[in-house]
Amino acid sequence: MPLLKRKRRSEPRWTIVQRKLLAVLEQQENRILGPIRVCELAGYGDWAWDRAIKDPRFVTRLNQLGVSTGKPGRGRPWKHEGHLVVSLAADPEEELAKDVWDMRKLLSDYPRHCPPASYIVDFTTLVDPDLRAQVKRYFRHRLVHWKARTFKCVLNSLKHPLGWLPAGVHLGTITRSHIEAMLPLLAGMPGIAGCASCGKWWSMLQPRQPGAGRDLRMT
Repeated sequence: MPLLKRKRRSEPRWTIVQRKLLAVLEQQENRILGPIRVCELAGYGDWAWDRAIKDPRFVTRLNQLGVSTGKPGRGRPWKHEGHLVVSLAADPEEELAKDVWDMRKLLSDYPRHCPPASYIVDFTTLVDPDLRAQVKRYFRHRLVHWKARTFKCVLNSLKHPLGWLPAGVHLGTITRSHIEAMLPLLAGMPGIAGCASCGKWWSMLQPRQPGAGRDLRMT
C-alpha cells in the first residue's frame, strides 16, 4: 500500500502571540496603527511586537499586509534613550510633574534586557486633565509597591475604561450608572485584555486601607 504524502502547510506555524497580532492586523483599519496600539488590541504589552518580529516569516507577512515593522532603520535613532544613558532623576518631584514618566529615572531596579519603551508611561493619552491628574496621583502612591514595568502595563489596561467615560466625568464624579454602561464594552474586549482592564479598573476604584494613602474618590 503506497504511503500517503502529507500536505505541506500553506501557512507558517505561528506562535500564540503572532496569531493574535495578525488577527488584529487582518482588519484593514488596524494596519495604519502603530505597533504599540496593535499590541494593546491583541491584549499584550509592546514586548509582544519585539518578540514577534524576530521571526523573518512574521516580518514577511507584515510586508505582505503593507505594515511596517516599526523598528528604526539604519541611521535612525531610537525614540527613547538607552539604559546606559539614563540615570535616576536628581529631582524626582520635577520628573513626577511631567505628563510622560520615564520609570528608569524614578526607580533604579529594573530589568535591563527590556526595551526602553517598556518604562515610558505616557499620561497624555488621558485627555481629561482632572482624570489625568487623578491617575498620576494613584500611580504616585504605587511607586513603593510596583515594579518599573508595571506602571505602563497598568496604564495600558486602564486606557480603554477611562476613555469610555463621558466628557467631564472623572474619578471624583463617577457613578454606578457609568460603571454599568462600561460592562458590555469590557465584555467585548479580547479575553486577556478584558480581564486585565477589569482587574486594574477595580483595583483603582477600591478604597485604600488606613495608612495606605488617600482614596482617589475622596479627592
